[in-house]
Amino acid sequence: MVEKVDGGIYAGARNNGAATGTNSRAFAVSNDGGETYATKYTTIAGLVTPIVQGSLLRLRATDQGAKYNRILFASPADPERRRYMTIRSSYDEGKTWETAANGYRITSDWSGYSDMTIIGTGEIGLLYEGGTVDARDQIRFARFLETDIGHPDAPLGTTTPDVSGLGNNGYLRGGTTSVAGKFGQARDLDGVDDAIQLPFAETLALGAGEFTAMSWIKYGASTANQAIFWGYNMNEFSQFWLRAEPADSRIRGLITTNGQTTVVATTKAYNDNAWHHVALQRKGGTLSIWVDGVQVATATNTLATSSVSPGRPFKMYVGQRLDGLHHFDGSLDEVRIYKRAITSAELNSIRTSNVTTVPNAVLDLTLG
Repeated sequence: MVEKVDGGIYAGARNNGAATGTNSRAFAVSNDGGETYATKYTTIAGLVTPIVQGSLLRLRATDQGAKYNRILFASPADPERRRYMTIRSSYDEGKTWETAANGYRITSDWSGYSDMTIIGTGEIGLLYEGGTVDARDQIRFARFLETDIGHPDAPLGTTTPDVSGLGNNGYLRGGTTSVAGKFGQARDLDGVDDAIQLPFAETLALGAGEFTAMSWIKYGASTANQAIFWGYNMNEFSQFWLRAEPADSRIRGLITTNGQTTVVATTKAYNDNAWHHVALQRKGGTLSIWVDGVQVATATNTLATSSVSPGRPFKMYVGQRLDGLHHFDGSLDEVRIYKRAITSAELNSIRTSNVTTVPNAVLDLTLG
């Protein structure tokens, strides 16, 4: 149930009535605080789910000063089976809903019952049944922001294509603009709300293996911390990131697994408004940063066999931290992730000639 802006109570329900179709939802409204329903339950056209409980959450309301109304609905989105937990939105008080294709998928695993709330960080928390074999294997918790699921004027936003062949197209958040890049066109981020959100995809889970994440960067207007890459989680949880920290004259990389962290940092920030190629690489017992084809910083990686991405679902961003902070203020070009530690010769062939034949790429955003 959820309260409408006119004070009515909107009650959503699974629909077991064969006469009205089983792969749909139904709703009824009470205008007297739940004593009675104004009408019988009515099928919701276009809101397709399996027969399963779903959850509702009021996110925004115009009677509380918001610019628009928004109610969230969480449930599996496969019409026949309990899988594909997806967040869908209504901007007209439950009259119409986003389709599953336009919604925000939490997981491709099996999934079932759920509940949502707004937690103290301002994020939306989703508690749900999930599992790789059965929807009832686990109780899972996911968190996300409204920027993750999209605003009404940009539901999931314009995409920038991934040319790795894996289809990991990035979503352009905020108002990124196209500018001249190191190779072709690049994306300029404003340091306020611009970012590139990567999809939840198993191919982007770097796990316990070696990897190389890279991008061309050009920045210098701000001395604030600015994320280049950020993946999976934050704080003491498993994660990896590469961040420019010009106030401390450095670019810093980090991996955390099992509550332990390895950090590597350069001695320069490279914030001179010129193009620089930067890469974070995990190779055996070493975590290193490469700048302009040269390994400029290394650290002993005692976490060489631990996964940086054990949790599901996860989030990944280019140009911001997972919680919407540390926005990059400058231009990015040719963002790539390889699921191995590529050689220095391969890295320099990418840097000097923008070659696209280096194997094991799981992400290649040209940002044109």
